[in-house]
Amino acid sequence: MSDVFFDVIDTDGDNQISREEFSRFLKDVWRVQAPDAMDMFTELDTDGDGAISRHELIRAMREFFLPNDAEAPGSLFFGHI
Repeated sequence: MSDVFFDVIDTDGDNQISREEFSRFLKDVWRVQAPDAMDMFTELDTDGDGAISRHELIRAMREFFLPNDAEAPGSLFFGHI
């Protein structure tokens, strides 16, 4: 499931999610346009390279579904359980 989710957001197929792709996903799929919504991008981009890698997104999804830390990036992206 994680790979499919990643591929939906990575519209140009370069195996990374750019700020623009993430912003488009938030607006078009989740209908989120809050100015602070892009703060999630920074949290998910754990290595700070300006893109969300497949590894970073999969780790965030694992953090959400198998939580050890309520403040982990996955919890922030998908919401607290």
